[in-house]
Amino acid sequence: VEVDTVTWVLAAEEEIELSSRVGDAWRPLMADVAPCWVELEGGATLRFAYRAKRAEDSPVIDSRRIATQVGATSVVFGELREARVRVNARLVVDVRYTGSDRFLLRLPSDAQLERLTCPNQRSLVERTTAEGLELELTLQSPQRGRTTIDVSWTVPRTKGAPSGVVRGIELLEEVERGGRRPRPIEQYVGWIHTSRAFGIADRGVGISEIERERVPFLPAGIEPRSLGRTYRAQGDWALTLTETLSELIEDLAAVVQLADMVTVIGTDGTVRTRATYSLVNRRLQFFRLELPAGTQLWGVTVDGRSVAVARDGSSGLLRLEIPVERGTSTDLPLEVTCTYAETSWSLPSETVRSGLRAPRVLPDAASGTPVEVTETLWTVHAPDTYRLEELGDRVQLVPHSLKQARKLSHLLGQQQELVERVRYAETKRGKLQATQELQRLDQALGDNLAELESLGRSVGTSAQSKVLAAEELARQWDDNRRLIDLAKRARTTVRDELSAETGAGESLDDLAFRDRSQFLAGGAWRPGAKVEDEGGTVQRPTRGVPVALLTEGRVDPGWRTLGLPAIAP
Repeated sequence: VEVDTVTWVLAAEEEIELSSRVGDAWRPLMADVAPCWVELEGGATLRFAYRAKRAEDSPVIDSRRIATQVGATSVVFGELREARVRVNARLVVDVRYTGSDRFLLRLPSDAQLERLTCPNQRSLVERTTAEGLELELTLQSPQRGRTTIDVSWTVPRTKGAPSGVVRGIELLEEVERGGRRPRPIEQYVGWIHTSRAFGIADRGVGISEIERERVPFLPAGIEPRSLGRTYRAQGDWALTLTETLSELIEDLAAVVQLADMVTVIGTDGTVRTRATYSLVNRRLQFFRLELPAGTQLWGVTVDGRSVAVARDGSSGLLRLEIPVERGTSTDLPLEVTCTYAETSWSLPSETVRSGLRAPRVLPDAASGTPVEVTETLWTVHAPDTYRLEELGDRVQLVPHSLKQARKLSHLLGQQQELVERVRYAETKRGKLQATQELQRLDQALGDNLAELESLGRSVGTSAQSKVLAAEELARQWDDNRRLIDLAKRARTTVRDELSAETGAGESLDDLAFRDRSQFLAGGAWRPGAKVEDEGGTVQRPTRGVPVALLTEGRVDPGWRTLGLPAIAP
């Protein structure tokens, strides 16, 4: 068969390098316009094409496999805890050409691995060496492109020392004679705020500060709003974080994380206010408030319990001294609630112009050190026939759900620290106190999570769209959803830790049921155990329960030690 024209098109996978040698009869063509009757698979691409009048000779093709090229970017964030530094890192490895199913990582020598997660992970082997903790990560199959590895570890701090050092994660490559050396990677580092009442001072070697927006991504579980300073790191860098707790305590005896004010305006002009303060107390014996003039105190509670307070009205203003307990850095804030009423609005009336007056938080009476209020949220309810108009530039309208979001954020800030306190408590008493505090945290997380979920895009939120921008409401709703996801994961961690501490295999629901059932058999009964009667094991009736058993008033053995409750005839 006579052939007039021959077209030769060559394609290859990305990791194969091609070169060709052709005779004078072959004329090169642009590969993207050359005809191709075969559908390419995988990562194959067209390389070059030739055309000749007659196929007198064939092109000579030389090929070789390109060596694997590996690049990576790491982002590391450190957080000071009570007895250690917690580090969260994300390493994104970019593998080109030949795939890789094995990565070698190295953590600092004093690091204790907490968690490593990676898609397609098969196994993880840890080896302690003189240079640090080596991690050999094996995947199910070779990977090309980007692979994300999330790692978290802790570094112990010297007891009583105010500083902790953050170092990065290394990606190793094997060299001759079994040696290993770090690959050059792009590195970023920073630190995150905690809910503890101290500041952070940092210094470092081999780092230069950058804007937060220049960090390419964040490790798992790190919220943008919690970021402190961020840096670009090079070489053998180190970031030292130092608490400024001693300086803060000299100025502040306590901190109010959130002042939650709720005011209801009655149709008769009476203004009733409930002020709740989330108090992080370090040195106060009394939390002091000064109520507006002409107010009538209704009551004061601390963590839901009514307390007696000292009053002083000699200056015309009502001053209160509320007894409060001192706490540690991991204790949950005290909820101090003060309810009062004042008659200051001339209602009913067509138009009323008046202002809302908040209690003033007074300094510590003993030392004169101030008590800082970091944020105040004020919810105002007016009669149905009136409309409120906000005047002044010292306040800002915010979505109603922001209050629960703030409370949930503070609780999430303490979750990991409390879990670590339970795990690493040095005494039984310390572990018991930390466990009790963790149980309180679990309850608080559940309550605030349920309330935030119930708000959502509720009627109240929809009504706010009349006075707030739609973009602001949507942004707050997106923040709420992220908080809800974080809170659910945090609560799962808390409940798992509580189950591990209070009894193997027992869930919190089992524990709660057992606690409610302690009255049975003198407190010795457990779920699933048989109840012993005086005459032996109680037998199950074969044909239902006899009527006589229900009418003769038989005493159940569970009431034996307590007696039957008195029943009025």
